[in-house]
Amino acid sequence: MVRPGLRSGKRKIVKSPKKRYRVVSLRKKPNRAVCARCGAVLHGTARGTPVEIRRLTHSERRPSRPYAGVLCNRCLTRMIIENTRSA
Repeated sequence: MVRPGLRSGKRKIVKSPKKRYRVVSLRKKPNRAVCARCGAVLHGTARGTPVEIRRLTHSERRPSRPYAGVLCNRCLTRMIIENTRSA
């Protein structure tokens, strides 16, 4: 059995190589990534455990644009407009 701190509510029955059935507890999925300014859900970012995200290619992890994975598109356009007006 897994350490109590890593247990979640879901369990799965798995057949081992010795043809025995075992109960395995599944880990919970992390929450979705949110915008740092407005708190909206970010689209195009990977959602998984750090090990699962590490296995993805660089382009599958987050969009390729400035502040990707941090700001949503609305907040990014507002920030760019504010910076150009103040400069």
